[in-house]
Amino acid sequence: MVTALSLYAYARRFLDQATGYVAALGFFGAGMVVEVAITARIDVMLAGFLFFATYSLTVYLEDKKSRWLWLSAFLSGIAVSIKLTGLIWVAILGCVYLLQTLPKSSKREVLLHLQRGALYFLILLAVVSPWLLKNYVYFRD
Repeated sequence: MVTALSLYAYARRFLDQATGYVAALGFFGAGMVVEVAITARIDVMLAGFLFFATYSLTVYLEDKKSRWLWLSAFLSGIAVSIKLTGLIWVAILGCVYLLQTLPKSSKREVLLHLQRGALYFLILLAVVSPWLLKNYVYFRD
């Protein structure tokens, strides 16, 4: 439910209300979501958290309020801790961040954006590290 509402909110904010309805209903219409919605499946949770991280980063790129960037980093860390394959999408988010901020920045701002990117990675690492340490201690993996 939360992911569908977020899809609606995202589409309504950045597109229009009708697209928001289609996005939410399309999410519920997806067979994978309907089949596993009654169970605690990690793939649906992973998709939700990756979308929340994407939503937060998109709002940051529009509003330039750093709290949205830190929220995106936190949510990205949760997503990667759910399943390591989420790291692929988080890497794409990092590339989007760099491509949206660096080309139109002055030299001084480039350093600021790179520092924020490094802090994003550190927040992500801090959130995901308990799961990585657990896997190392229990499974030597």
